[in-house]
Formats: sequence, structure tokens, C-alpha cells
Amino acid sequence: MFGFITSPKAARVYDFLMRVGPTPFSALAVGTGLRAGDLAKALRHLRGAGRVAPVRLRGVEFWAVDGSGFDLGTQEALAWFAARAEEAGGRYERGNVSFPAGAYRVVAAGDHVRFGDFYCLLEDLRERPLKECLRTRKIS
Repeated sequence: MFGFITSPKAARVYDFLMRVGPTPFSALAVGTGLRAGDLAKALRHLRGAGRVAPVRLRGVEFWAVDGSGFDLGTQEALAWFAARAEEAGGRYERGNVSFPAGAYRVVAAGDHVRFGDFYCLLEDLRERPLKECLRTRKIS
């Protein structure tokens, strides 16, 4: 039985996790715009309601809506990309990202994410805003 979500901040975190999937704590903070303390409180609220649970894989803690398995490398890159996209004013949902300038199909493969004529590396996404992470794909 699930409990109610009565906190607007918890609802924001839950919405992000429903759209993106399992996400590391730091990426959740970036994607939702919440401070670490507020995010921790929202996650406690959601965990108490039976909505989310932490999942640890190879030293990385993800927060997930369900306990299903996932590919660590690919999901981490996708979660960070979604967080950075939302930080930049975009919205990630069901394999697509939309910005005011257009929408793109997103493909995560290993430690990088491709969309449109661009790609981003996981190591860059962890540290910098999306605009600084963009690299141009060479089309041959």
C-alpha cells in the first residue's frame, strides 16, 4: 500500500524519477533544483510512503521508484543528462528531450548520451552545466 505524497518538493522528486528512472542523489539535486537537505527530506517522505527506495550498485547510490534492475553505466549517464537538461530549461521524458528550440530523441550508450548532432560524456555531465558538456558528432 502506498502512502500519500503531501509535499510539493517530494512530488517534484517523484515526477522526475517517474520520467527519468533511477537517479543518483547528486543528479536529483541538479534536476529538481532542490538543496541537499530539502532533497533528503523529500526522499524520506517518499520512502516512508513506499514510493521510492535506494539501490546501490558498484558504489553508486541511485534512488528508484521501483526495485527493477537497470544498466548502471547507461542509466547513470541518462540520469545525469536528464538532470542537466532540466537545469538548462529542457524536459526529459520517455527517451526524448525538449528545449524551447526543439525536441530530440535521446540515446544513452555506456558512458555517453547522444541527441541530435551532439553527444555528452558522463564525466562532463557530473561536473558541468549541459552547455559546457556538448560535443559535436562527426557525421561520416
